[in-house]
Formats: sequence, C-alpha cells, structure tokens
Amino acid sequence: MGLVKNVAGFLKSGQEYLLLDKVNGDEESYRDLIAGTREHRDRGDFRNTAAREVWEETGYRPSMDEIFMARPYIMRISPSYFHVRPFMVEVDEKPEIRISDEHEGYEWATEDALNEELDDSRFFNLRYVEEAADGNGKIDDPEYEIPSEVLNMKILESEEDIDKIIQSLG
Repeated sequence: MGLVKNVAGFLKSGQEYLLLDKVNGDEESYRDLIAGTREHRDRGDFRNTAAREVWEETGYRPSMDEIFMARPYIMRISPSYFHVRPFMVEVDEKPEIRISDEHEGYEWATEDALNEELDDSRFFNLRYVEEAADGNGKIDDPEYEIPSEVLNMKILESEEDIDKIIQSLG
C-alpha cells in the first residue's frame, strides 16, 4: 500500500472548463482535467504543484493568487491510496493553450458536457472544488454523489490527519 500525493483541478473561464484529451500509451486516450503528482521540486507545497501542473499541461502560468485550493480528501485506486488536493484556477479570459506532449487535444466545455465526458471521480472533484469555492468547505451533505473510491470527506487539516486515516485503513 502506498500513499500518492497529488493535485487534481481545472482551469475555468466564465462557465466553461478546460477539458484535455490525455494520451494513454497504446490504449485509447481519455478526457481529463489537470492532474499530477507532487514532486520534490514543489518544496512540499500543493499550491506550487498545482501551478507547475497547470503550466506544464496548458502553457498557462497562473499566479499563486489565482489558485484556489480546496481541502484534501483520500481516494483509493487499488493498491494505492491517493491524498488528493483539489484546486481551481479561474481566469477572466481564456488564455492561449499550449498542450503538453501528454495530450493530443483540448476543448472548453460546460459543466453539463463535463458530466457526460468525465468519469465519476473526476466530475466529483470538479463539483467538490466548486462548492468549496462557494464557501462550503466542509461539504458534509453534497448535492451530488460521492464516488465509492473517495474514502474520507473529513476536512483534513494536516499531514498527521492523513497519516492516521491511512493507518486506520490498514
């Protein structure tokens, strides 16, 4: 069992979200938002990870003030546990997008279109961040389904909280 620390978020302009076509080796590509694993060069800061991932995947360099970070949650995709730190970068005007070699295309899509295009856990992440940005940081009773992979919606305040939850899951 491992714990993977990552960010998962999106770039939003008005009522549209950037949707990326992710290349998946020999398999078919799939639709995704912006996601990545925290690296040593991020100096242990998830906001730095989010900024780096947005830059690497879209060519847009957000300021730290543009990045909204929601509370983390834990997700299990066997055999690993993921400490997910959701984020949103909201911009007034759509920036020029320069996708990375991890992607083969992109489009701007509405939330309704994303609901059709994304799997449950990715769409959950978007709804979770949107509600948190609107001031519902706890989200005890969301108005949408929480995927079974999401193990804990408790507000995780520290790395120690995450370690305790992972240990309790055995």
